[in-house]
Amino acid sequence: AGVVGLLALGGVGYWLARRTHRTFNVPLTAGALIVLVAFVVGLVVVAGLSSDLGRVRDNQFAGTLALTTARSAAYDARSNESLGLIAQGQAQPYEQAWKARDKQVADAIVSLRGKVWYGGGGQSAAGVSTLWGAYESAHTKVRGLDDSGDWAGAVALATGIEAQGPRATFGSFDDAVAKAVDGFQRATAVDTTSPRGRAVVTSLILLLAGLVSALLVMRGIRARVEEYR
Repeated sequence: AGVVGLLALGGVGYWLARRTHRTFNVPLTAGALIVLVAFVVGLVVVAGLSSDLGRVRDNQFAGTLALTTARSAAYDARSNESLGLIAQGQAQPYEQAWKARDKQVADAIVSLRGKVWYGGGGQSAAGVSTLWGAYESAHTKVRGLDDSGDWAGAVALATGIEAQGPRATFGSFDDAVAKAVDGFQRATAVDTTSPRGRAVVTSLILLLAGLVSALLVMRGIRARVEEYR
């Protein structure tokens, strides 16, 4: 729009100069300068908005996506752990599924490294990884008991409230991820609202600049027409 406006004003100025034999038109030139300044300001603001939203996409939104992916895969892993115990001796397919989900969780946590953390509660990507590692260790103990024939002991460990058991360690991981997701979502909402406000203000300023430019152009044309008459 800025380029078209400048070209149009340039064409009008050229036609008016040829028509009225006057080279310089102060109001028309001022109107063109206003459009040029508005055009440059608009480009700068849009570039800034794009940069800000790019950071939100690469950090807050990407963090939210990674955390929700990790949480979903973690719940699936926990379910496969339970299904493996229910199978009583036929846990291999469920253990394979658990390992696949375990890798998904680990990969999602790795993707969080280097991102600004909004999780709150004193946690971080490294902290979440440690909590998941504690659950992995607890799961390994459950599978060890079950595979060695102590199915009752495996069930007791998996469903018990021991601090190092799967139930407690998984709960700690889930709580930390839930808080982190909430923090990232809040940051996403805040950091996408600010650019929107700037975009609205900039649009109003550019609209005003366009109206002022139009009035100046009209004044310049009117002055030349009156001189010509």
